[in-house]
Amino acid sequence: MNKKIEDYIYVSGKGSSKKQAVSQALAKIQSEVMRKYHDYMIIRVEPMDVEISNIEEQKYTEKFLFFFFKREKTSVNVELKVTVSLFLMGL
Repeated sequence: MNKKIEDYIYVSGKGSSKKQAVSQALAKIQSEVMRKYHDYMIIRVEPMDVEISNIEEQKYTEKFLFFFFKREKTSVNVELKVTVSLFLMGL
């Protein structure tokens, strides 16, 4: 028995840039689908649409021995809402 389902998956990622944070979040789609549909055999997962639900960018200054070698660091947290089309086979 095969099923075709469209569902929303929420994933988040963290990185030193926006590109890295989004990439890490998209890499989590498969594991999130596997966790949510553990009773089914997943044949195909197709991301249909990606929306950014939340993005937080934090900047801070890093110093060596409180005075020397000042540099600015950035940390980005991203939360995505991904619409996926799933082809499932019931067991």
